[in-house]
Amino acid sequence: MTETMLNVAGVSVAYGNRTVLDDVNLTVPAGSITAVLGPSGCGKTTLLRAIAGLEPITAGQISIAGEVVSDDRRQVAPEHRDVGLVPQDGALFPHLTVRRNIGFGIRSRAGRAGRVEEMVELVGLSDVADRRPAKLSGGQRQRVALARALAPAPSLIGLDEPFSALDAGLRTRLRTEVGRLLRQYGATALLVTHDPVEALALADQVVVLLDGKVRQSGTPEDVYVNPADARVGELFGDLNRVALDGQVHVVRPHEVRLAPVSASRAGQQAVGRVAAIEFRGSYHLVVVEPSGAEFEAETVISVVVPAAETVPSLGDETAVELAALPPL
Repeated sequence: MTETMLNVAGVSVAYGNRTVLDDVNLTVPAGSITAVLGPSGCGKTTLLRAIAGLEPITAGQISIAGEVVSDDRRQVAPEHRDVGLVPQDGALFPHLTVRRNIGFGIRSRAGRAGRVEEMVELVGLSDVADRRPAKLSGGQRQRVALARALAPAPSLIGLDEPFSALDAGLRTRLRTEVGRLLRQYGATALLVTHDPVEALALADQVVVLLDGKVRQSGTPEDVYVNPADARVGELFGDLNRVALDGQVHVVRPHEVRLAPVSASRAGQQAVGRVAAIEFRGSYHLVVVEPSGAEFEAETVISVVVPAAETVPSLGDETAVELAALPPL
């Protein structure tokens, strides 16, 4: 049976009359990565701060490694919670070198130098270990922040939007690298992010937080393929509501296809005109405005068409079918 490293049970946080977290429940197994995903303002950073002891809770209980650290009677200080934090901007000390930044949180002098060198090597920064943060790239600074958080060997690592300030290419590379480092080290991690790609790529478990409540939790595959509702589904990309065969199907752009308009398939096709075409490299995203009476005026359907296939022109009439629709 897998050990639970973090347990959040019925936790609420309020600022005055405003409830930010409402009866939040989640568990993080030891040695796993859990992503808390949600839009800005949903309460995910407040949740991380509450776990780290930087925000008092108004109800519920938080336990780390089997020890209760927050409830209605107890509030363990942040420095005694055994939680390492990687903030969004890294928050490195500008006057300290890489080595001294990494060693800052190691309380014991005994073995500190060896531990620092171990972390420097782990994150691949041996060649810049004597530089100060101003002389590092954005990706290097985030790796220093990760090494500093890992250096005291905490029970839990919390990462608060750690890649959001980086450009797209670097964000992808560093995301892969950080995931590898966390798994190589065997760390238990809680990643707070608004980016669904990060959540799906890095996590063993995804917890979807909306309006201060956990709307769904499960494996990345489960929350993507079987979202609890449309709001959850829309976090992971476009959703189409296609009225076919007497019912409304909620499907993603790659689950529908363009087809010639056919009278024999009436009821199994949504007919409309091409309103937009976007070239995305390996595919085109074709936007169709259905003309059927069953659709509201603002409804559009997005369809993924592989780049190797011919796409219609703007204004052309076309039909949309479910890709998995069985033949007549």
